Amino acid sequence: MGAVRRRTPIIRSGPAAGGGVAAEVPALALAGVRDPNIVLQTTLQNTIVISDLPGPTGGIMLKSTTGATLIVNDTGIYIQNGKARASS
Repeated sequence: MGAVRRRTPIIRSGPAAGGGVAAEVPALALAGVRDPNIVLQTTLQNTIVISDLPGPTGGIMLKSTTGATLIVNDTGIYIQNGKARASS
């Protein structure tokens, strides 16, 4: 019998994990000026953001690659399917 191979996600953290090059850091991780956001993001851009900022910019956000988003913050709970188009 051969060895069982598991596919596990790679967690990068800090300078030792890639030098902290700006291109490797998700933009949402840099959004918090005083309190940095906690961002977990896959290579296909599925994202979880946790922020301590007050008001509509803080809270918890789940976002899929298609743009579907769930946001929970001080102002309420918002669900978007990522398909809506702005009218001109």
